Amino acid sequence: MAELIKAPFITIEDSRNYAKNLLVKYGMLENLPVNVERLSELMGLDTVPMHNLEVDFGIHGFLAGNNKEIYADLKTWEMNPRRHRFTIAHELVHLVQHNNIYCELNYSDLCGYESFLEGIPGDVLYWLEKHADNFAGCLLVPTESLINAYNDFLRKDNDALKKKTFQAKEAGLSREMIIDFVADRIAGNLCGIFDVTDTVVKIRLLREDLVKPLLGLPN
Repeated sequence: MAELIKAPFITIEDSRNYAKNLLVKYGMLENLPVNVERLSELMGLDTVPMHNLEVDFGIHGFLAGNNKEIYADLKTWEMNPRRHRFTIAHELVHLVQHNNIYCELNYSDLCGYESFLEGIPGDVLYWLEKHADNFAGCLLVPTESLINAYNDFLRKDNDALKKKTFQAKEAGLSREMIIDFVADRIAGNLCGIFDVTDTVVKIRLLREDLVKPLLGLPN
């Protein structure tokens, strides 16, 4: 099967559109934070808790090959709900964007999932997971909502942000470190709106090139 599996070509713009269309379809585009658990239910998926999935196997969740269940690490579900939400969104992409791969499989347990992974070339698996992360970010942090939240934050905190940015420059921080510093500060203030980790918001800010123009830098 390995030679038959190929990762589709999916751009970040494709992920934005897939995510937006899915939220529009189920009437969730304007409601924040996105109720990703309800979304998965509407798409016909059950979320099934599994003990020690992360500890024993190093993963937070996986989509069953029958496209009917998402298995999720129980401890993450209970102790880190924001990470759990991202896991659900991440697994949804395999149903939405990789259905041509998953629909041919029929495993419904962890052993079957591991066998499936063993049959996928490393470069293909990399892109499948990359697609899933991009999609999950776009789904949980929709572009228009992110821009609106970003602009609201700047209206309230722009002077303080400029002061701290100036101090960072005076301290001799590199261009990359200043971008990282500013993205961290903004993400830390916006993550609660979307009920995701600050890392997810930070990646979305950088993906949408919202930080560089703020600093007067070209995209």
